[in-house]
Amino acid sequence: MPHDITLGLHKFECTLKPKHGFLVLSPLRIVKKKGRIECWGSEIEYIEVEERGIPVLIRALETSNLEVWAPSRLVEIPEIIPKEWEELASKIKSGDTVMLLGGIDVGKSGLFAFLANKLVSSGLKLGLIDADIGQSDIGPVGTIGLSLIEETIIHPSLTDPDFLFFVGDNTPRGHLLPMVIGTRKLLDTAKRKGADVILINTTGYIHSSPARALKRFKILATEPTKVVILQRKDESEHIVKLIPRSSEIIKIPVSRSIRRKNRSYRVLFRQNNIKRYLNGARSMKINVESTKLVDTLFFSGSSSPELNQELEKLLGTRVIYAEESPDLILCVLNSSRLQKGLMVKGKPLRVAMLKGYEGLYVGFLDSLGFCHGIGIIESFRPNQGILEVYSSFSGNFEYIDFGFLKFNRDGVQIGRRGLTEP
Repeated sequence: MPHDITLGLHKFECTLKPKHGFLVLSPLRIVKKKGRIECWGSEIEYIEVEERGIPVLIRALETSNLEVWAPSRLVEIPEIIPKEWEELASKIKSGDTVMLLGGIDVGKSGLFAFLANKLVSSGLKLGLIDADIGQSDIGPVGTIGLSLIEETIIHPSLTDPDFLFFVGDNTPRGHLLPMVIGTRKLLDTAKRKGADVILINTTGYIHSSPARALKRFKILATEPTKVVILQRKDESEHIVKLIPRSSEIIKIPVSRSIRRKNRSYRVLFRQNNIKRYLNGARSMKINVESTKLVDTLFFSGSSSPELNQELEKLLGTRVIYAEESPDLILCVLNSSRLQKGLMVKGKPLRVAMLKGYEGLYVGFLDSLGFCHGIGIIESFRPNQGILEVYSSFSGNFEYIDFGFLKFNRDGVQIGRRGLTEP
């Protein structure tokens, strides 16, 4: 029996004046009874979204009557689409690469969705690159995603990513090189796949020296023809000064329809996102001795019983696993109160806790570094060469990339791995 998504939702009947509209979060159902309406710039008759937390912006093109089932009351907003968004859409032409920059909650994702539909409606093939790894609309949290579209969409978060690049964290701090390389690789892929226009959405990470460096090098790597700055007052002017003359700079004020997202919304968004990509997951056992691990120190050296014995004698505690690389020695313990900075055989000693990898977020990568699936570690037994991962991925892979977030099976974040942890 089909599931009725309207159960538990409130029904509203409303009349919208031309250019008026509302922004509402799913689940929802919207039926146009009279007139003309659009969703994120794409004209519609009816939409239904079951997944929770998807922002849906409706605008009337003429006086329109609607039936709406939604979780909360509707707030009508006049001129809900800023004229600057319309003007920007008319300026973008085939061959453009457009980067959206700005702080947190300035409307980058909304503009991203609106431009996608307007440009596709004009007959262009689009490459949508979502580099906002903390609030990923395309792909799982902690990845940079690319969707190639030739038809209008309800929202980018409901599209299936065509390519993914795994970063493994919800912040770019400490990951500037992967952020730049991943964005560039997806840009090259979009061009190779025939995209007429490429839109790049970015994080709201704009304040601090590393943030400035990230924006500067991302711009240098992608060479956008247009850089769009969304800002309140002059909060992003320091970023403007980093943009080369070869890129056209377009400044847009923040729309009054933009809502600031509270922390609980962001947490719920990430939880639903991870649950979506773990749907249908099962436990899989992997022999890590025949698998390449990246973004971790494990299995980059050689192990031996003699090394274990030597470390146990030195440390006075049981060593579960140890290995020696040309530049360091790594050991795994049940617990540790060891002082930092210990040297063994003239090499720094790096210590990992056996339980420290439970729930760790991982990506399955191909030989080119693209991510084809994600999972969470259930058990890691390096002394047996066994890694158990909870994942819905079942394809071939060359690398397992250790991330920095930790989740349970319900997508709830339960911790994180430090940037310097093995």
